[in-house]
Parts: sequence; structure tokens; C-alpha cells
Amino acid sequence: MYTQILGENIAKLRKDKGITQEALAASVGVSGQAVSKWEGGGSPDIELLPVIADFFAVSVDQLFGRDVLAHTDIRTEFYKTLAPRAGADEATTDVIIKQLCINAWEMNKAAFGVKDADNDMAQYDISIDEAGAKAGTDRYTVQSVIDAEGGLSHIKLNADKRYFLLMPKPEGGWKFDEAKLSALFADLANPEFFRALMYLHKNHGPVEMFRFTLKHFAEKLGVDEAQATELVKKLQSYGVLYEEKILVDDSELSVYVPQPNATLIPFLALAEDIIKPANVFLFAYHGFAKTWLAKE
Repeated sequence: MYTQILGENIAKLRKDKGITQEALAASVGVSGQAVSKWEGGGSPDIELLPVIADFFAVSVDQLFGRDVLAHTDIRTEFYKTLAPRAGADEATTDVIIKQLCINAWEMNKAAFGVKDADNDMAQYDISIDEAGAKAGTDRYTVQSVIDAEGGLSHIKLNADKRYFLLMPKPEGGWKFDEAKLSALFADLANPEFFRALMYLHKNHGPVEMFRFTLKHFAEKLGVDEAQATELVKKLQSYGVLYEEKILVDDSELSVYVPQPNATLIPFLALAEDIIKPANVFLFAYHGFAKTWLAKE
């Protein structure tokens, strides 16, 4: 009985972590065939059990399906789930991002007490992918929200634009440079500027692979070269484009290289949620701060 449970749990933990049997095998020092055997009902050597448990940041008891609370340092547990391991493909950034999402979601559930015996929140003790599936269609935006005096925690669970935002509020509230933000929003309201900004972020790549001339830029945006020149200057002022000089037939030619700002992606995701607020909340706490923005 326990051997079958062990194999099922190893398979589940491996799939939750998003790694192959070969990656697990490389990390614990066995062959891929050995892992396949375990998951099919075989049993690892007893000395490997602690190694497997450490890899998945669980106890040996938990490998066997025993619900035992481990009294360990949470920082150590997070390190175990995220630390790269040489020779295994779980060290790639896409797997690390996935694990960060899982960890953040588990912390959020803990904050709302889903495992407490004296409340009715157990129905929400679900995986992040199960939570995201509650979106159903694009008509629904599923979130978990805390708005309180101490700050903001917003989690969007839809798989296509999933994000985790945590902003502890500074004393007195947040301060923003309103003049610069006003100028930014004025620029974004210019359709040509917005198209240019999106073009850079859709077409960027390794520096050696993507450069363009002013003429190419103008043609892609459907503007004349004078307008393209002004757009280039504006984009340079935001640090998302820079100019290089190359020698062509003994003459210098200006080419432009995108330098995208990754912050644009969460900015756009949050902007969409301003346009279309969430309509499904798995968890929500609205304590409402006395003030979010610092007073003059």
C-alpha cells in the first residue's frame, strides 16, 4: 500500500514542479528508468528517501502520504524548491518562475486560513492552475485581493496574464512624480507613440540580431521620416531605444537598437484590469487604508 502511495506522490510532486523523470533522476543520482519504476509502483532504495524528500522540500513522511507538519525554516524550504541544481533542467528560468508562482499562491492561501479547521475556506485549498481554471472564459477575471492600511496584495489568476503584486505601504502613503507621470500618459495617448513602443517590445531580440533604420521604422509605423525622427527622440528619452553608427560604403549610417523595459508588461496587464476590473474574487479583504497616496 505505502509503496503505491510513494510512487504516486513522487509522480505528483515531479509534475507539480514541472520537471521530467530524467531531470529528477539527474538531481538524485539515478537513471531515468529508476524514476519511471518508482512512479509505476516500485520503491527507491531507503537511503534515497531523504534525498528525494529534500529535493521536493517535503518530509519523508509526506512522501508516504502522511499529513505531518514540518517545523522547518520557511526560507530553507523555499531555497530547496528554487535553488538551481547542476545538470537538471529544472534550473531553467521558466521552471523557477512557475515555482515562484506556486509558492506565492500557497502563501496567499495560508494568509486566508484555508487549512484552518474552524472556517469554511477548505473548498479553496486548490492549486494555482485549478484557481485559474475558474476564469472559464475571457469574460471572467479571477483575483485574490488584500487592500489594507499596511499595503496592497493583488493576485490575478487567469493563466494568460497571471501576476502577483505585493506593495507594502510606506509611512504616510505612496509618493509619485505626478508631472512625469502626466507626461508619460500624454505620450501614451499618442497613437503613433504607443504603436512605436509596442513595435519595439514585440520585435526585440539579442542586440546582434535586431537593428533598424529610420526609413524602416517609418514604414512599419506608417508615418513619414520627420514623424519617425520625433518618435525616436521620445523613445530614447525613455531609455527603450538607442542609436548606433555603422559604416556602409565609407559613409556612416544611423541604426537603432531596441532596449525594452520589462516593466511595460505588468504595466499593460494592470492597465487592462483598470479598464476591466475583476469580477470573481476567490479571496478578498478590503480594510481600506486611511490614505494610499501621500498628502501634499
